[in-house]
Amino acid sequence: MRSKKRSGWAEERPFWAVALTNLVLIVALGAAGTALFLYGQQQGQPELLKQVPPPLLVFPFFALWLAYLFWGRGFWREVSPRRFQQLGAADGALLALPLLVVVVNLFDAQTTLAWSPNTLAYYAAFCALVAFVEEGLYRGLFIKWLLPRGWGVAVWVSSAVFGVTHALNLLGGQSVAQTAVQIAFALLFGLVAALLRLRLGSLLPLMLWHFLFDFTSFLGQNPSGNLGLEVLNCVLLALYAAWLYRQQRSA
Repeated sequence: MRSKKRSGWAEERPFWAVALTNLVLIVALGAAGTALFLYGQQQGQPELLKQVPPPLLVFPFFALWLAYLFWGRGFWREVSPRRFQQLGAADGALLALPLLVVVVNLFDAQTTLAWSPNTLAYYAAFCALVAFVEEGLYRGLFIKWLLPRGWGVAVWVSSAVFGVTHALNLLGGQSVAQTAVQIAFALLFGLVAALLRLRLGSLLPLMLWHFLFDFTSFLGQNPSGNLGLEVLNCVLLALYAAWLYRQQRSA
């Protein structure tokens, strides 16, 4: 008689799994930021924290862990069941508004073409790393763990955790007002990304969207940002999230 396959600890206690995994990420990022700050003070370079972002020190380890789970343990088919080649024109149309958000962000960043090829390559690699880790974690593992509790729970919890995690930007000297706007935007970004994950069944388009948004953010030299355009992006994402949520409920 074959024994019944047991689910893992994360599937049995998804809320604890999400909370503990995110806590490890937050603590690691906080420790990296503190270490960079202290090292910069000792070397007389207080701006080191901005020059070397904490995710650059932490995310490679999470990327290796996710790569092991996705391809070493075979989780990729569970977190991204549809192949990229299987996505059709209707699926691509769902990405029209997310790409519009990228265009708005491009104007917000006041893009300049004065970057060297090496600098562009560095930011492209960094943004690809962030996109892989954050989408693989929040829209990949977290939704996989939470989905048995209901798609609404999976969408809201993964998005809320994603939004709150961006409060860490306060440690980098960002103002409370800017951080509050970023948390709201991250929450809405997470809602749209999570709902698209359910509709598309693939993480790859979300990773591409995440990469393009972050990359256009780094292209500009406008550190304060344009509040009007940031609010516009939030409104666009909020309306789109509401539409996707309604579509998911009626599916």
